Amino acid sequence: RAALERIARETGGRVLSSWQAGPNQGFGGWLDMRAPGVAVGTPGVGVNASGALQVFVQTSSDRLLTSWQSAPNSAWGGWADLGADGQIGSSPVLGSNASGAMQVFVVGTGGRVLSSWQEGPNQGFGGWLDMGIPVPAVGTPGVGVNASGALQVFVQTSSDQVVTAWQSAPNSAWGGWADLDAGGRAASAPAVSSNQSGTIEVSVRGPGATVLSDAQVGPNDGFGSWVSQTLPG
Repeated sequence: RAALERIARETGGRVLSSWQAGPNQGFGGWLDMRAPGVAVGTPGVGVNASGALQVFVQTSSDRLLTSWQSAPNSAWGGWADLGADGQIGSSPVLGSNASGAMQVFVVGTGGRVLSSWQEGPNQGFGGWLDMGIPVPAVGTPGVGVNASGALQVFVQTSSDQVVTAWQSAPNSAWGGWADLDAGGRAASAPAVSSNQSGTIEVSVRGPGATVLSDAQVGPNDGFGSWVSQTLPG
């Protein structure tokens, strides 16, 4: 088993890291990763095809910074600016393509959904793609992986719906957006997970003390109806 590493943003905007001394062992002290500028939101962490970790943070100037380990289980390097010209409006989330190349997603200023991906496994990132969402997105995207290996992204909209887009095939282009028809009840950003069957399941906070969830009817298939659960207490 591998040792865990945790990445956090402190209240003053620094990015901190702490890791286990070894598998199943305790954590050491916190390392200041010395990110330039002031970090906001929640860091996103991805894993390169090599096994080296890579962290992504939104800054107070609405840019996206990234830093990565020089090798698996190794020291962290400096920070690189992924650009987007002050258009980053949410914390980043990461997915891994079937090729091993990472792909990062954010909600941009103005409610657009933006994405950038590595030009190949363990390589640098290219420019930003505007994914062309038809209605403004809010919150932070959620990303799942179909049984085929194709990525699928989910976002809450300003009208409290959940919409989704997916790759037409692993490592391939993105199609248009589909509305999962949450009935205007989605009150949070989506959380995305995979069932043992290979189906993707998406969950959001609903009205009051409810949680809404919707799952694919089969691997690589469309989604069924939303199920509402009431939280205890």
